[in-house]
Amino acid sequence: MPDFVRFQVRKSDGTLANITPNVNSRISVRDQGGTLREIVNSPDAVPPTGEVPVDQQGGTTVTVPYWWVGQINPVPLPQTPAVTITSPAAPVTVDVLDTVLLQASCTLNGSPASASTVVWSSNLDGQLGVGESVSTDALTVGVHTITASFTNGTTATDTETVTVVNASTPPVVTILSPSDSSTFEFGAAITFTATAVDAVDGNLSSSIKWYRNTASGLLYEGQTFVFSSLPPGQHEIRAVCNDNEAPPNQGSDTVNVLISKSTPGLTQLALQDQVVIGRQSYGGQVTQ
Repeated sequence: MPDFVRFQVRKSDGTLANITPNVNSRISVRDQGGTLREIVNSPDAVPPTGEVPVDQQGGTTVTVPYWWVGQINPVPLPQTPAVTITSPAAPVTVDVLDTVLLQASCTLNGSPASASTVVWSSNLDGQLGVGESVSTDALTVGVHTITASFTNGTTATDTETVTVVNASTPPVVTILSPSDSSTFEFGAAITFTATAVDAVDGNLSSSIKWYRNTASGLLYEGQTFVFSSLPPGQHEIRAVCNDNEAPPNQGSDTVNVLISKSTPGLTQLALQDQVVIGRQSYGGQVTQ
């Protein structure tokens, strides 16, 4: 449907009024007697007699002389765009591995319009695609405000919330110290430090639990601790962390440390024969 154009016509009282014609050059109207007449868009038209009642856009009627119409700058009537997100139809929560279908419908002045130019975007990930229907499996973990934008002179938008979680992936646990296969003397104070980061719950380092071997029980709960009571031998130290899902997903990391046996210093020579300065003892007898 072509755009309408506003014209300005002079009323019989000399004032100007805007009317909306159906063509740019000639205006067809009906007079009070019901006769169809034509107003020529030219100041040089020969003026017949009579006046024609014309309905304005506001619903009122003005009587205009149909012998002269002065056209001002044609102004296309604004077409008001609107867009509505139809999928997802409500705030949703999806897994990070899921594919999300984004769909929208558009109108211009309340009439259906093509949605092929709708631009989709996320406040976290930027532009997602263009079109009436867009599928994406690339949304990052977090709470997204999804926006559909439809532009036709002016821009209309609609938004929806999509929460992306990482329900199937455990926290990433990383032991920072000591390094794997480190060796320490018996009784040495060893500092154990680790981090635990979950895609949904964030930093869970304070919830790390530390274990020695498998059946030795809990050593400590927290990100960092110092331990000096490991017995001599090889030890596997395991850091474990659960996320807040139900049931929880568990992540872990391990480090191996070797505690060496204690070697006391040699302070005296223990022999059956004792050597004493300047003399030698044989079975309790001393000779000079």
